[in-house]
Amino acid sequence: MVGEHVKFNHWLKEHAAQTEPPVTLIDTTRAAVSETAALVASWIRGRATQATQSTPPNPLT
Repeated sequence: MVGEHVKFNHWLKEHAAQTEPPVTLIDTTRAAVSETAALVASWIRGRATQATQSTPPNPLT
């Protein structure tokens, strides 16, 4: 079972940018919990900003 996860991990690292939509990888190997949380929060804010900028305005509001 672990071998399958390791194999998938290698595949994901090699192909993340080519998936649709692209997968963003965040290496947390040596990061503190607070640093990891900040990285993830920043990633979420960035995606939320992109989503609101790409959403056409609602003519009913």
